[in-house]
Amino acid sequence: MGPRFPLFHGLRSSLVSALRGWNALFPLLMVVSTIVFVASGVDRAVRDAILGPIPFVWNDERELVFRAGEAWHVALGIWLLLIGLVWRDRELTGAACALLQALIVCGLITLFLKYATGRPPPSRVPDAADWKLLGFTRADLRVMWPSGHTSSACAAAASLSVFYAGKRWVAPLVWAVALTVAASMLLLSFHWFSDIVAGALLGFTIGRSVGKTLRAWADPAPPPAISPA
Repeated sequence: MGPRFPLFHGLRSSLVSALRGWNALFPLLMVVSTIVFVASGVDRAVRDAILGPIPFVWNDERELVFRAGEAWHVALGIWLLLIGLVWRDRELTGAACALLQALIVCGLITLFLKYATGRPPPSRVPDAADWKLLGFTRADLRVMWPSGHTSSACAAAASLSVFYAGKRWVAPLVWAVALTVAASMLLLSFHWFSDIVAGALLGFTIGRSVGKTLRAWADPAPPPAISPA
């Protein structure tokens, strides 16, 4: 019999796991690191260093990078899912659902945080401390904390690297893509440096938790114990 469709399998336990024990440090690190980078001037220094040598003259190219960064993992997840369902491959189906579930969960959390913090992009305001906390507004068209591209890319990379922990080539490949996406968001001044760090921390903990849960679903059940006669 073919595999079930476990897109939301273990969702509650994954969320609990992502915020339990040592994992509870990740949300704290998101906030603390942002405060440190803003207060110390690191955010502004990085923004100024990038805005100088990289002027905003590549609008079409920037938009292409932006769209590619938000689509690659969705396309990969759908592709893996289709192959898994057609081939009736439980592992591929589990990997696809791990990736897509991590993207959905991380995307919703990121979206809430963006609206709640209301941080304008570095290309719009000179002050890294210019926030519209709890305003739930998009007056600046895009709200930036944490970086959604980075959180999604790291959630995708973490979910697949944990799910395929036995395949050593998977982690370097997916993390190389994720870090490239994160770097592009910084170098093209879509985000402050602290947005990138916060997004990476959020994506990592969500993706790792979901990857572990779906890996357990994909693994075959152990054979029943045989009672001695």
